[in-house]
Amino acid sequence: LNEAIIETPMLFCMLFAILIIYAPLEATADITSTIKFIIASFTISIAALASSTGMGYVGSQSCKQIALEPANYPAMIRTTLLAVAFIESSMIYALIVGLLMLLK
Repeated sequence: LNEAIIETPMLFCMLFAILIIYAPLEATADITSTIKFIIASFTISIAALASSTGMGYVGSQSCKQIALEPANYPAMIRTTLLAVAFIESSMIYALIVGLLMLLK
């Protein structure tokens, strides 16, 4: 389950990369549109790096605690999934901001 959740930011990055590759940018475009592309790319890449690192850390600490105290599994898995959902929401916000920068 953690592996599937951790792959989500990478899927967002792939979607964003495809949008950047196929976005219509002319060879004579002004510098502001080029800077928009660069800033949007940095926004999504930093968010993906941070959210993937955070979700990996939460998952590893959850596995460690479950291994130490298996009786706490139900509470630990609920807490872990809630924490991962909050971490992933920041990635979704960054995706929306990046898309708005690209499409505006």
